[in-house]
Amino acid sequence: TKKECEEKIGKQQADMDKTIDELKQQMGESNKATADQISSLREEKEKAEALIESTKKECEEKIGKQQADMDKTIDELKQQMGESNKATADQISSLREEKEKAEALIE
Repeated sequence: TKKECEEKIGKQQADMDKTIDELKQQMGESNKATADQISSLREEKEKAEALIESTKKECEEKIGKQQADMDKTIDELKQQMGESNKATADQISSLREEKEKAEALIE
């Protein structure tokens, strides 16, 4: 009958509405879980970026120190070479003087 048909349709409509509400709730929970995961991933990304920046800074400081040490060593070697070259020049000058004295004695 028409009344039974309307009751069946009403019950089906109520079941569909209930199902739709349940799906909406599940989607809301799923969206919240997804949002929580995204938030967690953002935090992890920020931590990783901070670690990278910290590591980069440490490396730059170490490289700067090594560069300063190398520059100091180079300066020390230049000074030693300069002193060595001066000593060699003094020896050459002294040998020239000795040669000149020897030549003067020969003449």
